[in-house]
Amino acid sequence: MKKILLIALSVIAFAACTKKDNDNDAKYTRAQLEGQWNYVESRMSDGKLFSQIVPSEAFNCIKKMNYIFKGDRWILNEYKYKNDEKTCKYNSASFLYVVKGSTICFVINDKALRALDVINLNESELVFKYNDEFKRIMRLQMQEQNSPELSDYTIDDILNVTITYRR
Repeated sequence: MKKILLIALSVIAFAACTKKDNDNDAKYTRAQLEGQWNYVESRMSDGKLFSQIVPSEAFNCIKKMNYIFKGDRWILNEYKYKNDEKTCKYNSASFLYVVKGSTICFVINDKALRALDVINLNESELVFKYNDEFKRIMRLQMQEQNSPELSDYTIDDILNVTITYRR
């Protein structure tokens, strides 16, 4: 999965903002993001929580996820439930990042890929939605993986969630 994400990020990054334009219009600072953020919930556009629509074993896996922001590094500690294997798989990736406006961007080859549109950030809570650029990558990744079945929701519904992390 890490390879797919890295390849997709590399391909799409050329169309994104440059790293040099990053801090002039940043609404949030790296200092505000610094530290570990633990996954709390994802809310679907219809108001349902992700924990209400995915199997409990899948959600128990997902809720282990966290982000660590340290200096100019963004570390993603991801847990994915493998439906076909009935296992929780851990993966970690580290990227340079910048903040562009209210969007957190991955930096690859001096290009910034818009990933998370921050809705709210305070001392204890980070709330965001996926940016459209990042949704394109995630959509491809989800189509290739054996993700848990969510019969009433499309991939686009899942990608339009509002996600909350807390310290």
